[in-house]
Amino acid sequence: VDVLNLADLISDPGTDYSIQGIENSSGHLQLNIGVADSSGVVGAPVQEIELYNVTVGTADPAEMLNNLLANGGINDGV
Repeated sequence: VDVLNLADLISDPGTDYSIQGIENSSGHLQLNIGVADSSGVVGAPVQEIELYNVTVGTADPAEMLNNLLANGGINDGV
């Protein structure tokens, strides 16, 4: 089982980073990591990760991210 481990990046002392899931221009799920505003938007990501094998289609990217976090596909260290 593959796991994307973002725990070190997210839990870096002195940062308040969040992960935002978006659909990028290729139609894939993209993770933007950085400081999020009050609506959860990461405006200036410190890291962008495109998941090439994860097509968004008609799904909600935020829900897809939440599912990956809940099932252990992404480890955010929380």
